[in-house]
Amino acid sequence: MQMERVATLVQRVGPLDIFDQTRLPPDQLIRQGLTAVLALAPLHDSAAGATDAAEAQLLWGGPIVRRAAEIGVGELPARRLGPLGHRDALMLALRMEARAGGYSWSEREAIHRYAGEHRVALDTELSQLVTAAQTFAESMERYLALAPIWRRAVEAGAVDVRTAELCGALPPAVLDTVSGAGRRLSFSNRRLVLTWLSELCGRDGLHEPAAVELAQNVMQSADPLDALRRLRYPRLSAMEDRFAALQRRLTQGTPLELKAPPEFEGAGYEVQLTLRSRDDLARAIEALQRMQEESDELFELL
Repeated sequence: MQMERVATLVQRVGPLDIFDQTRLPPDQLIRQGLTAVLALAPLHDSAAGATDAAEAQLLWGGPIVRRAAEIGVGELPARRLGPLGHRDALMLALRMEARAGGYSWSEREAIHRYAGEHRVALDTELSQLVTAAQTFAESMERYLALAPIWRRAVEAGAVDVRTAELCGALPPAVLDTVSGAGRRLSFSNRRLVLTWLSELCGRDGLHEPAAVELAQNVMQSADPLDALRRLRYPRLSAMEDRFAALQRRLTQGTPLELKAPPEFEGAGYEVQLTLRSRDDLARAIEALQRMQEESDELFELL
């Protein structure tokens, strides 16, 4: 290890300067030279049998070097290595960054692009350094296949790749309408809203501007998920409304509680009785008599 002039390091920042400048050590540590030891090496193209540059290039730490220059630090600790192939250089940079599973989609895209440009195989060992799993190549293929607006939404954390794939046929204005209401929806609810909108537009053959109008109406409702559920299941919603009206008419003001089976798929209703006085018992008996008189309408819903 030796101390290298920051002015020289800035000039040696190489093609592996692909990580977001979001995890810098405190300025005090940079001033004291208490950073990770930077690595410099000439890059060697093993496939072509040639060295890309005679001078050593900085393999990792570009953000640290730039910050050191900004705050007037003169030197930083570094280690000079012999020529490295692009695969070894990328693996070294990923190990020094040490954020497996924590890279943004733009960083993943930059890693994927570097690997493609320099014929680096996206094998299991490299994938685990990027995603902490064995699916980096597959996940990048899926991400890059998305339309630009959906890639931006994934990068921003508005949706995941799976949702973007399922909903990619939606007009961009629908995504803008739903994502713009992010303060109203959790991530999981936003995913549901987009998926259900996609299903409804496909079912009813809706395109712009009808699809956009539908999204706007849904997002302006008090409960977007409930509004979409009613549109997805109109018959079930109508049955629920009928039951709610019956329930109010038959049990309101009585100690009885009438419950229907989920989605009206079951053998019967459940009646719960809470008695605190003889008057409660009398009201319960009257309510049960009303239920008997209107039982046809009740059992039609099952």
